[in-house]
Amino acid sequence: MKKSEITFIRLMSLALIMVINAAVLLFFVGEHTFQNILNRMNSNVYDGGTLDTSIYNYYFYAGFGSIYKIIFPITILLLVTAAVCVYKKVSMASRLSIAANISAFITGALLLFARITESSKGVHIFINSFYMNKSDIGNIQTVQLMSRIPIAYTLVMMLSVLGLLMVKSSTITKLKIYNDKMAYNNAVIYIFPALSGFLILEVIRNLVISRVVMLSSDEYIQTVAGYIQDYYIGSKFYFNWSWLIIFTIVTCVAIVLNNNNKLMIIEIAVISIIVIIPSVIYAFNPPSLFGYLTTDNTLCDLTEAAFVWYLVRMSVSLITGIIFIVLVVNERINIKCMYIIAGTLLVLSLVMLIVAGLNRASLSVMYMLCAVADVIGVIVLAVTGLRTLS
Repeated sequence: MKKSEITFIRLMSLALIMVINAAVLLFFVGEHTFQNILNRMNSNVYDGGTLDTSIYNYYFYAGFGSIYKIIFPITILLLVTAAVCVYKKVSMASRLSIAANISAFITGALLLFARITESSKGVHIFINSFYMNKSDIGNIQTVQLMSRIPIAYTLVMMLSVLGLLMVKSSTITKLKIYNDKMAYNNAVIYIFPALSGFLILEVIRNLVISRVVMLSSDEYIQTVAGYIQDYYIGSKFYFNWSWLIIFTIVTCVAIVLNNNNKLMIIEIAVISIIVIIPSVIYAFNPPSLFGYLTTDNTLCDLTEAAFVWYLVRMSVSLITGIIFIVLVVNERINIKCMYIIAGTLLVLSLVMLIVAGLNRASLSVMYMLCAVADVIGVIVLAVTGLRTLS
């Protein structure tokens, strides 16, 4: 067998290992590992012990969950995008592959560490200290709610190590086609639009909205926010996905269809329609609220209005992220231009949210303002993209 054939087999093996690792995380570990535990605890939070004991355990899983919900989608983005870039012979795929496998190892290690320390009172005390004063923490009775035999967690770590070894044996770091310094774009740049969209449109803005809601003196707003997140979204398929999962799919499709103007426009249109359809269907078929969770008509009206604007904001934000990704991957805007637009969009939305909070605006208004900011972003992106096409 020729040396070139051996190298090709090793490169495809590297891509396959990363795809398998992503599949293990998605289908055998899951994005909502810790959230599912919290949901189970919410259903019987008073069973089997005192309320204090349940709160300590709840904060233990919530602490790990707050980290996991950030690194899990990032790991999926890195693994899947790196695999596609290796297959498509994209420059800097070697660096992305190293980052992807390291990220996957950290994700597996976090899960395994959480499983091992479920019975550790010291770790419970440390995590609980972020939620309450350390002096207020009483006697802790630990529970074990994660998988008793952490095969999937260990498998993720093993595949990550194997992936790193394959990076070395495939000599991808030395192959000229994967290290073209003259390339306008590369594998590392390709992940930034999705990552930026995830952090700006979802993570940061959700944190700001949550903070505004928490500090609000409105008697209804916190209840409305809770109903939307726990009752309307909860464990609903598609709607409880991290937006970065959707952005990952868009990124990979964009890389495969790179530099085809007609396909680029079709890609944006098709994916945008796919994003909108579930939201439209759900908006016209929401779960019943009156008589199930409350009999307060005002609360029901506020929640239903906020939910519609939540879906509008979600759809517009996802479309904004999709356009960012497709334009950058297809070299219609450079990464510097993307960051200027994204940064302006972030500042604009944050200012509007803060002003809304100071004026005791409803949750509907906050979601509407985010959607307005994103529409402005879409218009700017469309104008910028059309200029490069002309």
